[in-house]
Amino acid sequence: MITPNKPVHQVSRIYQKNTAARRLRPSETAASSDAVSLSKEGRELQAVLQSVSSAADIRPIAEELRAQVQSGTYQVSSKQIAAALLNKLGTR
Repeated sequence: MITPNKPVHQVSRIYQKNTAARRLRPSETAASSDAVSLSKEGRELQAVLQSVSSAADIRPIAEELRAQVQSGTYQVSSKQIAAALLNKLGTR
């Protein structure tokens, strides 16, 4: 003989009533609106991410240079080094 578990059924009915009461009707959801505002740092980060995503992809160039360095075939001209140093110092 199976006896019903009354307390479990009562809790289940109460839970169902509460969940039905919590559901919003479509007219109620349309009336509410959410808004998001970013901080100054967030806006700056967003601008940086957009500029990085629009930048050219340098991975193929970097991979080529890495292969040259690892194989020992990478050559740097002394003129390029001198020009870079002068540009960095601001004397050029």
